[in-house]
Amino acid sequence: MKKNLLLLTFSVLFALLLLEAALGFGTRAGVFPIKIPSYSLAAARTLQFSRDSNPDFGVWHEPNASTRHTLSCIDLIYRSNSYGARDVERALQSPRPRVLVLGDSMIEGFGVPDEHRLSNLLERDTGIEHLNFGVTGGFGTTQYYLLYKTLASRFSHAAVIIGLLPDNDFWDNDYEYGKQVYPDRYRPYLVGEYPSYRLVYHQSSLEQGASSGRAGWLGFAQRILSELTYSYNALAYFKQLVMIRLYPYLTQSHSERLEGFFTASGHPLDPSRPYSGYHDYRKDQLDLVKYTFEQIRQVAAGKHVIIVVLPTKADFQRYDPTAGTPLGAELERFAAAIGMGFVDLLPDMHRRIREWDGYFLPCDQHWSAEANAVAAALLRDELAPLYRDLTQ
Repeated sequence: MKKNLLLLTFSVLFALLLLEAALGFGTRAGVFPIKIPSYSLAAARTLQFSRDSNPDFGVWHEPNASTRHTLSCIDLIYRSNSYGARDVERALQSPRPRVLVLGDSMIEGFGVPDEHRLSNLLERDTGIEHLNFGVTGGFGTTQYYLLYKTLASRFSHAAVIIGLLPDNDFWDNDYEYGKQVYPDRYRPYLVGEYPSYRLVYHQSSLEQGASSGRAGWLGFAQRILSELTYSYNALAYFKQLVMIRLYPYLTQSHSERLEGFFTASGHPLDPSRPYSGYHDYRKDQLDLVKYTFEQIRQVAAGKHVIIVVLPTKADFQRYDPTAGTPLGAELERFAAAIGMGFVDLLPDMHRRIREWDGYFLPCDQHWSAEANAVAAALLRDELAPLYRDLTQ
């Protein structure tokens, strides 16, 4: 029995070593888009750069913090200012007009250096400060609104750019989705029907949320595994990927909810086609997004507010230039009706290039430096009257 146990232990360890080696080789070759371990105990002792730490909107960056982000095509240091934004230090008040930029990981600049992301390029080209309030970590328009209301609006500004990412913003707002995909996260949700929503928080306090709890011994153990093994990072990545990408289709198996998951075109989601938020949103999801934009406009109190829609690879694949998209048409009408600006980047970015791979990181689905540059050039032209007014 002792020999058998030793043999079993050796076999398991050998299998784990083989798995670790295979994952390491595949990750560095760009096959698996997972975090590369730093093999640093100092990194394991550092709390997450983005974690559920804000009582109003959940996930946010630690103030005056830094972290190293490593994938096969990424090796960057991110830094936050004293307010927790991944941005240079900004004064609360400025005598010159400024622009606030709200959004999720695409606006934050996931995987690209600060100088190559959209907000920095617009600041460079216009000479107008663009304060970046984007954040990675499951951040939807409900959180955009709460972040703007409680933090970003304290900074003097003349305009607000809202970066809507249809790929996940509809679902990041969805409470039923959140309970399944982020069951142990501290996150805010608006629940109800337009326009009568109530604000609820999943997990009653920050202390009960998983990201906040990672400050304890369990969190330290998780960070040790993350910084020392590919296996743990692969497990975490694929678990999250399966839930995020399959959830819209898995919900169709519940016949009592099937009708609620019809898309904008009036048909159920089709698993044979890639999910595109430009086409596959529900009416109640769009109603909630519109409501959060209305609330941002109300807090902005007469300032310019511009909705900018950001496409992903699936959106390019599904786009028909002759037909447009349901989302683009809906939001353009909505913005015009309530006096907001609107720019959909999909048509012009689609027109600029035949192959869209260059728009995305080779090891991830976020925008590359090239996509940020093209988007900045398009926005600079589209918003030229606004920038001209702000500089006069």
